[in-house]
Amino acid sequence: LRSPRKPCLSCADSLSSILRQKWIYEVAYAAIVLGAAALILSLVGRASGWPIGTAFYNELILVPIYAAHFRHLDFFPVWSSSDGLGLGTPVLLFYHKAFFYVSGFIFILLGGALKPTLIISIALFLVVGAYGMRQALKLVTGSRLLQTVGSVGFLFTNYVFTDWLARGDLPEFSAMMIVPWLLYWCLNLLKNRRVSLVLIPVMAFLVDAHSAIGLLAVFTLAITMITFLAVAGIRGLRAIAP
Repeated sequence: LRSPRKPCLSCADSLSSILRQKWIYEVAYAAIVLGAAALILSLVGRASGWPIGTAFYNELILVPIYAAHFRHLDFFPVWSSSDGLGLGTPVLLFYHKAFFYVSGFIFILLGGALKPTLIISIALFLVVGAYGMRQALKLVTGSRLLQTVGSVGFLFTNYVFTDWLARGDLPEFSAMMIVPWLLYWCLNLLKNRRVSLVLIPVMAFLVDAHSAIGLLAVFTLAITMITFLAVAGIRGLRAIAP
């Protein structure tokens, strides 16, 4: 008689092997992403100071301003007394916030070191963008090579550099790193006919990161829904409605 344990042991070994391979891939991918971020940010890390973009240093001033509010336990700053030539402005209420929330807390943790704060903050958003693009590419191709090359390559595209380096538009850069997660949601709906709850934090962060890009995302969602209706019809819409 054949022992019933052998197939179970075989399945367990197979599962263990798959998990081991996935763990190795995840560690390798994380190392590649961090290495890519380090290579990208070496452009500003190798020399002193910070490159002047079209925004000059205006946005960099907001980092210590946010940090100052956080130190006073003001976690929703609405008024800047340090701006407007000392007259104060409501820039903290109306201007894009996500990047400065992240960098403001890091600025406090690093004891007021501005340049390391900017480098770490940009690196964190690069990681978010890479993983988001990998999630989107998983729905397009099953090749891990293409997923890795495509997601890491996204960090080296000209518009990414234009945002944080040439223009110095850090809020727009942070929003562009969230956009791949929006693309993931749209592709997941069209391919798998699944409505992921990831859309809720994605839209919240996107609007908070850059309100104009958040507004443009509405058009992306509209195009996705029109395409979904064309493919799945009213029956498909009823299926995802709950």
